Amino acid sequence: QPVRSTYNLRNSLFRKQSTAGQTHIAKCLLGKPTDLPCWRWTDENWPREWEQIRSRPLKTAVKRLVMGTFRGLRSQWRVERRFFPFAAIGNPAYHVLMCLKYWRMRKKAGATKT
Repeated sequence: QPVRSTYNLRNSLFRKQSTAGQTHIAKCLLGKPTDLPCWRWTDENWPREWEQIRSRPLKTAVKRLVMGTFRGLRSQWRVERRFFPFAAIGNPAYHVLMCLKYWRMRKKAGATKT
């Protein structure tokens, strides 16, 4: 168990480590999965979950925010019989911010190519 909570809304929105991670992931998504040696990935295609971000970042952001929050709340209810809304939205918010960062980077990269 971590000393402090890692997936809450405040951490997803304001921690430098979190925003740096979102930026790093977004940059990686601009390339190929084989460019990431730490993955040891040999296929030129991205895994489905990452390809969803690459192909439809805004749609994926909304879908993950809604579904991720719902799944988090459902899981909390099953285990604790109560809700922790800020904890339930933390991880989906991280994914939304990552998708938006990727979308902006892709848009900027496309503008510089023309």
